[in-house]
Amino acid sequence: ITLYNDKTECCGCGACSSACPKDAITMQEDEYGFIYPEIDSKKCVECRLCISSCHYKSADDLHTPIKSLAAVNKDDTLLKNSASGGMFSAIAEAFLNEGGCVCGAAMDFKDDVADVRHIMIHSTGELYRLQKSKYVQSSTDKAYKELQTLLKNGEEVLFSGTPCQVEAAKSIAKRTGGKLHTIDIICHGVPSRQLFNDFIACEAEKRKMKINSFDFRDKKYGWGLDGSIVGETFNSVKTEEVVNPSTESYYYYFLAGEIYRNCCYHCPYSALLHKKKGGSAVMKKVKHGGIFTAIFSIISIGYIFPILLVFINSFKKKAYISRKPFDIPTGKMYVGLE
Repeated sequence: ITLYNDKTECCGCGACSSACPKDAITMQEDEYGFIYPEIDSKKCVECRLCISSCHYKSADDLHTPIKSLAAVNKDDTLLKNSASGGMFSAIAEAFLNEGGCVCGAAMDFKDDVADVRHIMIHSTGELYRLQKSKYVQSSTDKAYKELQTLLKNGEEVLFSGTPCQVEAAKSIAKRTGGKLHTIDIICHGVPSRQLFNDFIACEAEKRKMKINSFDFRDKKYGWGLDGSIVGETFNSVKTEEVVNPSTESYYYYFLAGEIYRNCCYHCPYSALLHKKKGGSAVMKKVKHGGIFTAIFSIISIGYIFPILLVFINSFKKKAYISRKPFDIPTGKMYVGLE
């Protein structure tokens, strides 16, 4: 079985690996650190479930979202701990409070190495791990296995990720049944974890410090693109320094679109900002401009304030968001764009 003929045909979402009943497919890094599926021919029984689970090469069910919103979280604490407007945190917190589980990307550091992977959380006390931007492709293999188990057991799960990762999660739900809700970020594209960790190693050497965390967007330094790097010097003194795209090569080339995996430049989910059926999509928006300027004027915010553009892509999700405690106080939640 051939899963792809060219690397532009594979997004590394892991749908094929999670579908394999014989665990014959593993996600392996190439020379640049991007993950691709490899088939163990000794285990493979050629059932072709891997082929049928791949949505990326047949992503033709695009449509215009049924509703668009500009959103800001009402909770100041959740807002400050989010990279932008905190809409994911608002939905995830409500979901967890109703007894559901939430799956999203977390970034942990050990010995100057960042481990970026999807994890499942079960309480609001863990929500901080899924907040903030991680401009790196996350590993999903363990999360998909846990997702499959939870859905089989009748648990309700909210999954957040890039559009291709969400499609992989939805392919699991189709096989197992269960109640899956999805939020896609509107994605720039994804660099590899290897490249990010090479960058972190260089920063550790340059700054003479052991790095414990890297925050691409840290609101302690404003509501824009300034982030922070936290660690310890070699004599165990804790230190924190500001980072931004003008000083950090990885950050700059990410925003410039120069370091993504091959398929990101041919992404079927990016056409005209249309999205696939089901779920909600979240897009980061920081600066004034166009229609957003009018919104700022309406709610009388006199300074740069982060908002999110939210696309609702199914009537079920529209009803779900409408019944949550996301009313529209002045300047605190969302304003319709339709």
